[in-house]
Amino acid sequence: YIPVDSPHPLTGAQVPIILGHELSGTVVEVGKDVHCVKTGDRVALCPIIGCLKCRWCKSGRMGLCPQVAFLGVSWHWGGFAKYVNVYDYMCYKLPPEVSFEVGALVEPFAATVRAIKRAKIQPDETVSVIGTGPVGLMALQVAKIAGMKVIAFEPAEKRKELALECGAS
Repeated sequence: YIPVDSPHPLTGAQVPIILGHELSGTVVEVGKDVHCVKTGDRVALCPIIGCLKCRWCKSGRMGLCPQVAFLGVSWHWGGFAKYVNVYDYMCYKLPPEVSFEVGALVEPFAATVRAIKRAKIQPDETVSVIGTGPVGLMALQVAKIAGMKVIAFEPAEKRKELALECGAS
């Protein structure tokens, strides 16, 4: 997804790119046609950028857009930048009690919740999580919250320990 040899067809971005696709922050300025967020709002960001014209984008499934781009990967800047310029549809307001650290995890946790829901696994069933890096640990926690038994597979000792702490077998 990181455009090295030629600019991204949708965004025009090309390396060097400021990385970081899981982020949250405070809105410091809005464009004239933006009405869903205002200056001072605390937001989490969805990193998916679609063309907004294809059938996938129009149906709300931008991740399937043939030209899909991602904030901090195939966009000019990402979460490691001091400021990012994003589309309003990428912003989700955070309640005051949700920290920015937790807000940055909204998108990857949402992806794991969606995966568990789509799998139609019932509570008390057993699932496997292969790899317990950050997203694997999130999937493990979502499955546990849903009442599933989780068997985790992980070669790295420290990650194995974390998986066991999170309730994996």
